[in-house]
Amino acid sequence: MKKITLFVIAVCSICLALSVTAKQPLKADTITISDQNHMYTELDINKQTLKALIEAYEDLPKTQQVNVPIDWDTAVTITYVHDDQISATVAIDARGVFQTKDGVSAAEYDDDAHAFYMLVRELFEAVHYGNDYVMCAAC
Repeated sequence: MKKITLFVIAVCSICLALSVTAKQPLKADTITISDQNHMYTELDINKQTLKALIEAYEDLPKTQQVNVPIDWDTAVTITYVHDDQISATVAIDARGVFQTKDGVSAAEYDDDAHAFYMLVRELFEAVHYGNDYVMCAAC
């Protein structure tokens, strides 16, 4: 009887742990974007662009752990902020090598990673050069 009770408790504990750690959708009210020389915080971008950035982040392949360094000369870092709390951070370079705040990274060329980089780079350049940023072409 004790073994069955312990087994039931163990199974319930595992199920509870898995449900708590299940992937929650990314939420963001604003973003911070930077390269190695410049940082732009609390960007006021439209909801469609923010939604596209969130979807692109969620499409990144987050299953690999690699030791390939990020090329900081081409890298852009984006931080998603929700209710004044960081909800996600990712640094990605032109090759598609990226790393999240959770330590997840990928080094192989991936279409989703490249599309994310192009989207973030376009946003960064629009903000950096002072363009009125309404909607990026990649969104």
